[in-house]
Parts: sequence; structure tokens; C-alpha cells
Amino acid sequence: MGAVDTNYTISYVPGSVTVSQAPLLITASSHTVNYGDAVPTITPIYSGLVAGDLAPATPPTCSTTYLMGSSVIGSPYPTTCVGAVDGNYLITYAPGSVTVNAVALLITASSHTVTYGDAAPTISPSYSGLVAGDLAPATPPSCSTTYSSGSPVSGSPYPSTCGGAVDTNYIITYASGIVTVNKANVACIVTPYDVIYDALPHTATGTCTGVLAQDRTVDLDLLTTTTHTAPGVYNDTWVFTDTTGNYNNTSGNITDTIRSGTVEGVVSYGIVPANKVSGVTVNGVGSIATSGISNALGYYSLTNFGIGSYTMTPSKPTQQCLTSNGITSLDAALVAQHVVGIATLTGYGLDSAKVSGLPTVSSFDAALIAQKTVANCATLPYQRSGQWYFVLPSNTHSQAQIIDNIVTDNYTAYMLGDVDGDWNPAGLNRPALARVSNSPDAVQVGLPAVTADAGTRVSVPLRMDNMMGRGVTSYQFDIEYDPTVIEPAELAADLVGAVPAELAIVSNAPIPGVLKVTVYGAFPATGDGVYANLHFNVRGAMGSSSPLAIRGFMLNDDRWEVNTTDGVIMVGRVNAERPSIKGRILTTDGSGVLNAIVTLTSTTGKIQSMRSGEGGAFEFTRVVAGETYTLTIQSKRFRYQPRTVSMSGNAVELDVIAEQ
Repeated sequence: MGAVDTNYTISYVPGSVTVSQAPLLITASSHTVNYGDAVPTITPIYSGLVAGDLAPATPPTCSTTYLMGSSVIGSPYPTTCVGAVDGNYLITYAPGSVTVNAVALLITASSHTVTYGDAAPTISPSYSGLVAGDLAPATPPSCSTTYSSGSPVSGSPYPSTCGGAVDTNYIITYASGIVTVNKANVACIVTPYDVIYDALPHTATGTCTGVLAQDRTVDLDLLTTTTHTAPGVYNDTWVFTDTTGNYNNTSGNITDTIRSGTVEGVVSYGIVPANKVSGVTVNGVGSIATSGISNALGYYSLTNFGIGSYTMTPSKPTQQCLTSNGITSLDAALVAQHVVGIATLTGYGLDSAKVSGLPTVSSFDAALIAQKTVANCATLPYQRSGQWYFVLPSNTHSQAQIIDNIVTDNYTAYMLGDVDGDWNPAGLNRPALARVSNSPDAVQVGLPAVTADAGTRVSVPLRMDNMMGRGVTSYQFDIEYDPTVIEPAELAADLVGAVPAELAIVSNAPIPGVLKVTVYGAFPATGDGVYANLHFNVRGAMGSSSPLAIRGFMLNDDRWEVNTTDGVIMVGRVNAERPSIKGRILTTDGSGVLNAIVTLTSTTGKIQSMRSGEGGAFEFTRVVAGETYTLTIQSKRFRYQPRTVSMSGNAVELDVIAEQ
């Protein structure tokens, strides 16, 4: 209606519109998931909606047969939609799918730490990537290691591996582990020793056992650290040092003992027990020799004893001949007095006097002691002066006593020749220089200055003054001289003047430049004057000289002060004519008289004395031309008248004959 056209008669007849259902395809959505994922949401996908429709009046319901945990093997799983209602559409459906992919699974072999020698550990897998509640792949892997019991530490670490796992839901990869081998400890048993000293080295014993009953004793060092020879208690350390690389180094402590014991004591001087004797060697004679030496306190100690009993024997070297410690001229005088009954020696003093080794003391012992004081020892038979004697020559102890320690193995010693017991434990000799005193009471001892020709024999008088009342039975001294100028004559000293006939004199020149003189006897010398003549051969060149230095002068036991005056020998013109009075002392039948005392006194009171020599010869060279002298002679068997001698020339020679 509503049409207008004048040319037409318009009429309307009604018609109809037929609406057909439009086709609508509903497709279920498709998805890809990994094994174990949750079920995805299935959604419809519309194809054919028109007229602005977004969905059918009643939307479809969509689903899938896939479930979480559905296997890869069943993939793909269908998805479907159903139940949509809409009169405008002719609805059809198309399915989708859920595709399941396998997931990554890492299987790692387990790692372990073992000690050398341990059994192989069980290698187990560890999983990284299991899903859906899986505890293991469908076919679990088998795992192993290259380590086995006894595999060395040096090969560590050893790999551990897994393999052979099967599961379609997983993409399986593997990671290896390791077996680390640590060093083992050895079991060491070390046995210390406790032995008696035998002078042999001793070493502890022991064994070291490793794993699997391995004997590793070869790596146990006992020799270096536990070996000892000397007695003692030793805190030792044994050391195990592994050489295989399979064991830890280790060490331990033990106490090793070498038993010996100790013998000790003190050596005392017999005559003066308070004095202790040093330098005594005490030898222990037994299975192993041992010895000790006494110190300044007389103490000695012996160790290093072996098995069995021991005999201790003390000894001390004989005093050197030139040493005069303890043996003086007084000892010889005391023996002489004992022999004639003036004094009586007892005890150790008497024992010390027996230097000859004879059972009875005699003047021979006195002579031997005197010879020792002038250092004349080696050429004399029976000479034991200076030897040490021990009252107890030896002492025996059992092993049990020694191990318990003996502290009183004491000895008493004395030196033969030291009759008065003045041996000095400090080892000092008599004074090196005579003591000099300005006291008016001092004994005056002097030698003159003498001039002599080269190639001649000269006599030098020793004068001693202020001797009255001192009871001197012995004296000794040294004369130091120049051996290039003079030398002692064969008879180097003799007695003259105020000396009793009972006194004896000995002399010796043990070393060049020293003349030693000793005088001793039973009866004392008294009075002042010339006591001895010293005789020298002159060997020096004209113009040379030699001192006559008095050293170590000692009267009796050295209690008196002494003032000494040294002399000198000057060498004059060789064989020059010089003033002299000489001659012979003869018997009535013309035989020479030996050892007569010849005294020459000047008008000024100067006195010279000497003893006649072989054939009765005498000579005085210290005379002055123009002087007058009186010559007197003393002899035990003959009498002589004094003679007056005037020095009108350079030399006077006369024979003096005994009275009928």
C-alpha cells in the first residue's frame, strides 16, 4: 500500500515471508597440555551466528575425556560440546582435542662419602620433574658405581650413574653422582721396653693393621724415635706415616726405660779427711765397663751399668814428677827423724812414708822422697813417691743394689810421700816465688855476684842468716838460670858451713834453666853462714851473664818468712889469670880427703866455705890480691891446723896435710 501511480489502478493482495533456520556449527576447543597438567576448560567455538547473536539461546555444554594424569599414550583426547538450543539455528557440532606432551624428568644418581675399605654404597636415583603424583617412572632406573670395597683413595671420586628408566610420559635425562673415598685409620699397637742396660740399642716393637686386615707395619717408624742405648726413662713418640695414600698419618706416646742404677760416693784424703780428692777415676768392672771421675768436692757418680754385679776400683794418676803439691823436703826430714827415733809416724803418715814399697820405713824412703822434690823420678828404682793409694782398693755390688742406687760408695786415698798431709786439694804447688819480707825476724837467704871464666867450673855459696832457734831440718828451693850461659855441674850442690853432718842434699836440673835443690835430715841446722855451695860449668861467651834467681824457697813446712837475694854469674875473659887459692886436703899418707869442710876467712870477716872434692881438691876464686886469709879445715876423721895465706900474687896453691 501507499503506492501511487496514475496510470495504474493499484490494488494490494497480501503475501508471506518464510524464515528458515540458519546453520550454526559449534566446535569444541582444542588444547595442548603437558603430562600432569590440569584439565583445560573446553569452550565452544561458533560458526554461523547471525543477526548479532553471540551464542545460541541455550549455550552448549563442553567437556573432554582428558583428565589430569591422563597418559601421553591416550593422546589426543576428544573434546565435545552438546545441548545448545536456538530455534533460529540448525545446530551441528564438531569435536576438538586435548594433546598431551611428555615432560622432562632428570634422574640423578646419589652421591656418597665412604672410608677406604668400606663396602660399596647403594646408589639410588633422585627424580626432578615427576608430576601427577608419580613417585617414579613406570620402569625405574638401575643405578651403580665404579667404586668397590678396597678402591684406593687416589682414584676418588668414583662416578655413580643411573640408567634404563622407561616412562612415555617423561623425557628422561640423567645426571651422575660421585662416591668420595676418605682415608681410613690404622690400628697401631706399640709395646714399650723396660730393660737392663747392656750397651746395645733398644727399640720399641709394634704393628699397624689397616682395613681388610692389611699389615701396614712397614709404615710404622719406631727406629728413629724410640731407639736408645744409654740408661734413662724416655718419653718417646712413635709415628705412622702412610705411603699408600689410603690411611691417615698418626702418632702416639710411650715410655721406654733402660734401667741402670747409680753408684756414687766421695773420695776423702786419708791424713786430712776434710780434704776431698778430685780427679779420681772410679772404674766399674762388670758386663759393661763404666767409669766416673771425682770433682773438686771429691764426688763421683757412675751410671750405665749392665747386667750382673760390678766391682768398683778407684785410681788416680801418679803426680807428675815436676809437681810438688804435698811432697816437700819436710816429708823426707820427718822420715829421717822416724828412722832415728826422734819422731814417730803413725797411721796414714806412716803408710805414706813407705815409698820404696818395703814393709819397714828406712832412710831409703827419705832419700826417694827427697829425690821426688827435685823432680828426679824416672831413673830411680822403687820410686813410688807421688803414687796414690786407696785404703779400700775395690768394692763389689750386686745388680739389685746398683738398681736401687748406692750413694755411699766412699773411698779414702793418700799420696805416697806426703808424710805430713799437706797435699792441697786445690791442686796448687808450693809458691812460685819465695816470700819476701822486711821483717827483722825473717830468714835471710842470699847468693853473691860471681865472675868466672868461660870453660871453668864455678862454685857459688848459699848463705843463710837468722837461723838460730828455728829447728830447720829441711829446706828446698829452685834456682832459675840462663842455660845458654851456665849449666849445673855433675855434682850441682853440696853442704858446707853450719850444716850438721846428718843432713843430706840432693839436686837435679829436670829442665834447662831450673836447678832444684833439697836439703833434709833428722837433726836441725843452727847458726848463720854458708849452708851450701852451688856448682856450675860456665859455657857462655865473655861478657854474658846468668841470673841466679831463688824461687820457691821453703824452710820446713814454710811457716817462716824469708827474704831472698838473687845472685848472678858474670863471664869474664876466657882463661884469664885471676886471683885464687886452691889446693888439696890430704891425709898423713898423702891421700885426698873427700867432703872435708874448707873455710876461708878474710881479715875483714868475709867467710867462704866449700867441701873438698875428688882427691881432696878445693879452690876459692872470690879472693882479692894483697888480702890475707885464714884457711880452716873440718873433717870427721882428721885434724888440721889453720893456715894463713897471703895473696901476694894472682894465685896461691897449697896442700894441707892432716896432723899425725
